[in-house]
Amino acid sequence: IHTNTDIFLSNKIFAATNKGLFYASKNDNLLDYAVWQNDCQVSLLSKSNQYIYTLENTNVSKIQGFDKKEDGGKGLMIIADLDYSSTLVPSTWASSVEYNLFEVNNHNTSSVLNANVFTVNTDVPGDIISIQYSPENRKSIIISNDNYTEKIILLNEFSENILSVNCDDIDKKTNNLSFESATLSHDYNNSKKIFLGDVKQGVVLAENTNNYNIKAMEYIAPNGPAGINIGSIDNNGQNLVFTHGGKTQPWNNLYNYQEVSFLENNHWAKSRELINLNIHDALAVSRGFSPNQFFVGTWNNGLLEFFRDSLVNHYNSENTNNVLESIVGSDDIRIGGVDVDQDNVLWLTNSQTNRPLVKFSNNGWKAFNVPGLPTSSMAGKIMCASNNQQWIQIRDNGILVAKEQGKGVVSKKLNASNGLASGTVNCFIEDHSQSIWVGTSQGLSVFYFPDEIFNNSSYSAEYILIETEDGYVERLFNNTEILDIAVDGGNRKWIGTKTNGVFLISEDGTSQIYNFTEENSPLLDNTVEAISVNNMSGEVFFATAKGLCSYRSNATVSNDTFTDVVVFPNPVRKNYSGNIAITGLSDETNVKITDISGNLVFETQSVGGTALWDGANFDGTDVSTGVYLFLCTSSDFETSIVKKVLIYN
Repeated sequence: IHTNTDIFLSNKIFAATNKGLFYASKNDNLLDYAVWQNDCQVSLLSKSNQYIYTLENTNVSKIQGFDKKEDGGKGLMIIADLDYSSTLVPSTWASSVEYNLFEVNNHNTSSVLNANVFTVNTDVPGDIISIQYSPENRKSIIISNDNYTEKIILLNEFSENILSVNCDDIDKKTNNLSFESATLSHDYNNSKKIFLGDVKQGVVLAENTNNYNIKAMEYIAPNGPAGINIGSIDNNGQNLVFTHGGKTQPWNNLYNYQEVSFLENNHWAKSRELINLNIHDALAVSRGFSPNQFFVGTWNNGLLEFFRDSLVNHYNSENTNNVLESIVGSDDIRIGGVDVDQDNVLWLTNSQTNRPLVKFSNNGWKAFNVPGLPTSSMAGKIMCASNNQQWIQIRDNGILVAKEQGKGVVSKKLNASNGLASGTVNCFIEDHSQSIWVGTSQGLSVFYFPDEIFNNSSYSAEYILIETEDGYVERLFNNTEILDIAVDGGNRKWIGTKTNGVFLISEDGTSQIYNFTEENSPLLDNTVEAISVNNMSGEVFFATAKGLCSYRSNATVSNDTFTDVVVFPNPVRKNYSGNIAITGLSDETNVKITDISGNLVFETQSVGGTALWDGANFDGTDVSTGVYLFLCTSSDFETSIVKKVLIYN
C-alpha cells in the first residue's frame, strides 16, 4: 500500500469471468465460494459518479494489475477489458464509439468514486486485443480493434493516450497484418523500439518514428517461407519454390507484396527485390531450363526469372518487343500460368490481351492469337502436355486446349458438355500414362487419350466410378471441391480438397490409400490449396490455409538403371521407429530382404523407385541386431543389385 487509494487493490486476487469481475483476499480460503465478491461497478464518465452500472453478468475478457510505485509511479493500478455494449451508453457520452478499457487508480486526480468502481478510459476506443504495462518505461501498450480497424495505442504513466497508429499504416506493402500482442523494448524511452506479434509474420520489430508513427523495421521468425499466403509451389527435384501472391474470387489483385520463398538443402531463403520494384501478387511458378532456374508469373508486373533466390531478369513489354502486353485500360501485365514443355520451351498465359498465349525459348519471344479466347476472358494456369498440347484454365468457363500448328495455334474448348464436373476448373495434371486429371469445384474428371481432342468432335472426359459400402455406385469425389492434384513416382494421385484434407488414391483412382486431415495427422489444415511432389526424394509438400507442411511418401521416380540405389537410414539406430527405405529402383522392383546367412525375413515391391520396410519379419516381429541384405530385381529381370543395412535392436 503506497497511498490510501491502494487499499482496495492490495493483497487481492481478481478473476475475470463471463459473469463479472470477482475478487477475494489472497489470505482467505479461495476454495470457499463465499469469500469471493462480485460487486464491482463501472462508471461511463471519467471522474464522475454518474452513469454507474454493475459489472455483474458482464463479460470481463482481460484483467491486468501493476505496481507503479516500484518504477517511480503513484501506486497500484488495475485495468479491465470489458465487453460493454455501446447501447448501454448514454447518447450524450458516445453514440457511435465503444469503449471497453476501464481502470481503477489512474492517479490523475483525486477520485470521487468508490474504491470498487472502474472508470472508463476514453483515450482507448474499441475492443481490447492486448494490454501490456512496461514498468521500465512507465508506459502501457495496447492493441485495440476500433470498428474493424486495428490500432496500436501507447499510454503514459497517467493512462493518457500519447500515440495511436492504425496497424495497416505500419507496413503498407505487407497486407493483412493482424497483431495479437505487443511489448515495448526494455529501453524504449531511448530506442523507441516496439515488438509486435503478428498472426502470420511472426515478430515484427518496429520503431516509433518522430513520436507520431510506427514503422516496421524487421520481421523476425524461425527459418521458413516468407509467409503462409499461397500462390503456387513447384520443385525441380532439388529446390522448391513457393509464391505467396494471389487473386480475389473475381480474379482481381490481392496486392500481396510478399517475396518469393526458396527451399534448398533444408534451408529457406527469399527474394529481396519484389517490394522495392513494386511487384505484387507473385503467382504462378515453374522450373526453368537448367538447375536452380525458375520462372514466376505475377498478376501485375510480367514475368520474373530467378537463379536460386536471386532475381536475374524481369520481363515486361519493354524488353520483349511488346510480346508481353498489359490488360486493356491498365498497365498491369497479368501472367496467370507458366510451364516448360518437353523441348525446354517456356509457355505462359498473358491474360486479357489480344495474344494471350506466349512462348519463350532460345529463339526469343512469340505470342499467339488463340481462337475461342477473347480479351474479355481471364486465362490462368497452363500445363504443357507430353503431346505438345497446352491446357489453359479459363475463369469460370472450363479449359481451353491449344496446339501450335504452322505459324499459329488451333484450340478446343472443354466445359461441362465435354464431361467436366464443373465449369470452374481449379487444377489439372498429366499422369505417367498421358491421361489428364482435372479438379473442379464439383469434383474430378479424367481425359483419357487426349490426342483425340482435335480428332473427335464428341470427345468427352470420364468419371471414375466407385462402389460405396452400402452397394451403391457413385462418382469419385462427387460434389467435392478439388483445389490441386499431383502425381507421384508410382503414378498415384494426391488430391487436395477445400474442406476434406488431402487424399492419396491409386494409379487408376479406384482405391483410397490415405486421407490425411488435421484431425488424424499433422496436416496443418483441411484446406489444401497446392501440392508439390519431389519425385527424387518422395517428399510431398502441402500448402494449406495455415502454412506449409510435408510428408515423406513411399514413392519416388522410377529409374531404368540401378546406378544410384541408396538405403536410409543406414545404420538403423536402436529405438528408431520409422520405415527403412531403399530408393533409386525401377517401378515394381521385387525386393527380398535376408539376413547375412541368406534366410528370407521379408519381401516387398517398390512403388515407383522406392520400397519400404518397417524392420520386421513376416510375423511382424522386429528383426534382431545384424546385417541384412536387400536383393533387388527389376520387373523385367534385366537388372539387379544387392544392398545391405546394419540394424541395432
